[in-house]
Amino acid sequence: MVRRSFDVSEAVLLYAEAPARVCEACGANLWIRWHVPRFVQRLDGVYQVVRQVKGCPAGCGNKRKYRPYEDVRFVLPRLTYGTDVVIEVGERQLRGGTSLRAIGRDLNERGVPVEQSHVGELFRSYLALTKLARGDDHALRKRLLEQGGVILSADGVQYDDTSPVLYLVWDVLSGQPLFGERKTFKGKDDLVPLFERVKALDVPVLGIVSDKEKGLFPAVLEVFPDVPYQVCQNHFLKNCAECMSGDLADLKASVSDRAEKVQRIASRLHKAGVNSEEWELGSPRCDEAPIEIVTDEEEEVEAPSPAEDTETESVGADPVLQAEPLTEAQVAAEFTAMAKHAARASGRAPLRPPDMVRDEGLERVRAAVQAAAAKRGAHTRPSTSSKRR
Repeated sequence: MVRRSFDVSEAVLLYAEAPARVCEACGANLWIRWHVPRFVQRLDGVYQVVRQVKGCPAGCGNKRKYRPYEDVRFVLPRLTYGTDVVIEVGERQLRGGTSLRAIGRDLNERGVPVEQSHVGELFRSYLALTKLARGDDHALRKRLLEQGGVILSADGVQYDDTSPVLYLVWDVLSGQPLFGERKTFKGKDDLVPLFERVKALDVPVLGIVSDKEKGLFPAVLEVFPDVPYQVCQNHFLKNCAECMSGDLADLKASVSDRAEKVQRIASRLHKAGVNSEEWELGSPRCDEAPIEIVTDEEEEVEAPSPAEDTETESVGADPVLQAEPLTEAQVAAEFTAMAKHAARASGRAPLRPPDMVRDEGLERVRAAVQAAAAKRGAHTRPSTSSKRR
């Protein structure tokens, strides 16, 4: 295992939920029973992947844990660096002859923190993938039979248009990579032997998922003609979303510009000694607690007497709703914290692109700011001699 050496404070949050909905034994609705978090450093940033594992709450005796499907194209088992990082290290060393030290230095300059020893580990992982024969392991085959079979996923990963393609076949139920081969050519005849190795395992193949690659698609159909075959819907949706790429690029630039302006405001407040801890949109504090602003005139108002304080105090009132009003500077700090959080909100393309999610969050903050400004105007008192009630 490669040790983590990257900053996780800015990690993009992703959730992976088990697709099963009901218990196969009693038919009861499954509950999410465990959350398994994992940090992954990829070329485009740090991700926190939270796997939501389900179980049956009905007490029917079914102790099976329903887990999310695994995609080794995102990250390999027990690695903290994404598969894209592994592929880049391996191909640049094998094809280009670039030294591991130079590769590590370049990755660090591009914002992918990696120690020199880690680069060597990643290169060895890539070499293992090019000759992967994990499916031939007797103990693994026994586990696959015990789980009732495998759902195969197959895909090719390529560093650039001129490099060989690393084809991987894995079981999405267990997350186990089975076979891998590095192919210079990617026609049907080149890929059929890869799937013949899977067939030789003599483990039931419950289904197959792949994209509709020119050589991959017919190779799967030749070796497994009677197995249910699903072409990857994510690739189809990405093709449908290509027309949005220009608008999303503009949206990303707009989000970045607004986030930079918010950071400048937060920096000015910090220098003035006003700060706020960040908290998530949708929390009770955000949705339920009204923001009451104290204007400059109100700050000079005489404090109520102890008797008045006792008379106006509500017994058993919600302590959040009875909190002290905020000054304008404190409200500004709260809103900057909300905006900073919204500008980092996660989303998963193509249905929920991150930039769209962040824009929606910033627009909610904008609406809250406008509501607070209107409330400020309504609460402003012309006289400084009046008392709070």
